[in-house]
Amino acid sequence: MTKANTAQTPGKATAAPAQLSALVAQEPDLVDRIFEYLLTEFPQIAGEQFAHAKTAVRAEFSGETIYIPARGATDRQRLVQEVLSMFNGRNTSEIARRLRISKASVYRYIKQARLAPKASSGQGK
Repeated sequence: MTKANTAQTPGKATAAPAQLSALVAQEPDLVDRIFEYLLTEFPQIAGEQFAHAKTAVRAEFSGETIYIPARGATDRQRLVQEVLSMFNGRNTSEIARRLRISKASVYRYIKQARLAPKASSGQGK
């Protein structure tokens, strides 16, 4: 719904801005939420370029389905290293409980580490 309403006013914020703001407040999509967060955290970036960036993001990614993982790559790698350092061959339940992850995740991290090519092997001597 929001997409259809914004398409009716291409590039002009003069057509019923109060109605548009009310609609966005009711149903903010991911782009609205991200840019609202950015504006809250960095109020100095408000302005015409900020609005242009929001429009450009919508144009670039419109219609795409995305997945945003709960953990970033760095956090996940840290968690994998913790699992591997704690693993003694028989303590998957304990690791899962301590790190608050599933046993399946523990097994998956161990399996992926075994299958990954050893980047450090053969490089030292």
